[in-house]
Amino acid sequence: MNSGRLADRARLHGAQYPTLCPAKKGAPALSSANHGPAAPDRATRRRGLDLFGALAQSSDKGSSLLETWLLAARNLINRAEVTAFLLTHAATPRPLAPAARQQGANLLQQLRDLRDETNTLYDSILKPTRRKLVIDWLYRSVEHALTRTWQAH
Repeated sequence: MNSGRLADRARLHGAQYPTLCPAKKGAPALSSANHGPAAPDRATRRRGLDLFGALAQSSDKGSSLLETWLLAARNLINRAEVTAFLLTHAATPRPLAPAARQQGANLLQQLRDLRDETNTLYDSILKPTRRKLVIDWLYRSVEHALTRTWQAH
């Protein structure tokens, strides 16, 4: 499929995908319009989680499914906050300020708590050896990077 047809298809479906066409001379290769809306800030993500939690508490049916989705949302928020922390502090050779050290410790503890909750969730779904592999795959690299950054400074 050529790039013109891809662009037509994207417009047809209302998507804003970057095209494979070369950029016009002097224009940026990708514009912000190609990437969709900006990522929400921390307060917006937390507010969304709170609203979702209120929905889960007020529901009559499907509460276990909503609890699973809440755990997933908390995992995503933690991953976003850990990523922001790592991007901010991992490459800096200077020591972390006390507030940043505390933030790193809090994020690491939250990550470990989420890992334990997720492990409990998968307890009835996966065999123990498979569960360990899945949990390690989900958490180990991020926990290692966060621990290394937090302890190195």
